[in-house]
Amino acid sequence: MYSIVLAMLVVLVPLYTLHLGYNFATMGAVISSQALLQISLQLFGGMFSDRFGERIVWRMSFFAAVVGCIIFLFSSTLGALFSAQLFLGFSRAIYWNAGQTYGARLSEPDTPAIIARFLGYGSLGLIFGGPLAGAVAGTSGFTAAFALCCGFCCIPLIISFIMPSLPRRGAIQTIGDVIRPVPGLLRMRVLWLGVIMGFLSSMSVAMLGSVYIAFFKESGHSESVIGLVNALHSIGLVVFGFAFAYVLKRLGYQAMYGLSLVGMGVMTLLMVLTGSFLGALIPVIVILGIVFGASRVLYPVMAAQAAPPGLRATTMAVTGLGWATAMLIVPVSFGALADATSLATAINVAALILAGVGIISPFLFRLLYTAPEVRA
Repeated sequence: MYSIVLAMLVVLVPLYTLHLGYNFATMGAVISSQALLQISLQLFGGMFSDRFGERIVWRMSFFAAVVGCIIFLFSSTLGALFSAQLFLGFSRAIYWNAGQTYGARLSEPDTPAIIARFLGYGSLGLIFGGPLAGAVAGTSGFTAAFALCCGFCCIPLIISFIMPSLPRRGAIQTIGDVIRPVPGLLRMRVLWLGVIMGFLSSMSVAMLGSVYIAFFKESGHSESVIGLVNALHSIGLVVFGFAFAYVLKRLGYQAMYGLSLVGMGVMTLLMVLTGSFLGALIPVIVILGIVFGASRVLYPVMAAQAAPPGLRATTMAVTGLGWATAMLIVPVSFGALADATSLATAINVAALILAGVGIISPFLFRLLYTAPEVRA
């Protein structure tokens, strides 16, 4: 349900901002604003989860999401848009690590598969959220769409109070016990591979929720079609979420790392060429979703496998800093680039960055990868 809300907001926020008459740069700034708290709270969320448990973090996350949706529901000023995004940024910053660590603790030996399935199931919500947002906004207006988001947010908030508590072996006693290892985590070279992948994976999806949507709108597609396109992207993540463990075993970390980045770059270039033709755009978006899924699952798995005992959420939060940083700078910077040049140019630049890092990934692995720290 939470993923449905996130998918709806990915479509609604940029379209609503453009609907209010703001330009691409302002749209990018509004979208980026939610990442301000994602960066500052990434480590806090992981530490709080390691100290007090995942369920408390979930409650804080879902409550903040409800507040953010209510602000969207009753306001249209630029200041209110930024305020709503900050609450949603708080929610996102602390949710994902708690969810992934809760799932991983269900069966420690199956951590890679569990994290992949967690993201895969979450993407099922993304499939429905995009088309739903487009359909409701197109037929009943943005107010009805944001009201629906608010109602959906209340459901996981209620469920979080009845989720079972899992036993915590070697639980951290104080926040200080969690903070002290952070400098050591930042010195783990393998985690910087995760930070880089997190940044580029986030870059791809941040573009999807900002510049890509504006590009699809400029190409003549309606809100409903844009929602459908976003859903097709999520189908790819669902598919790869359930196939991740099998593919990782066959390819290994290095090959999956490079292929996913090059794949995202190539598919992004093709998206510019096919943007006006829905029949050609659909397979490109689906494949883009699949290779994005590989990158999205890979970096938290690398972090979870490298995590010291009792510090899994904190370790995953370290690599999550890359994701949050891209969420902050990509929409506003590429929105400004689109205003200065064109939407197609901004997308092509992003594609070249993705493919370029993928091409040099063997060098990055030789520099940063340490086999004992990451176990398949």
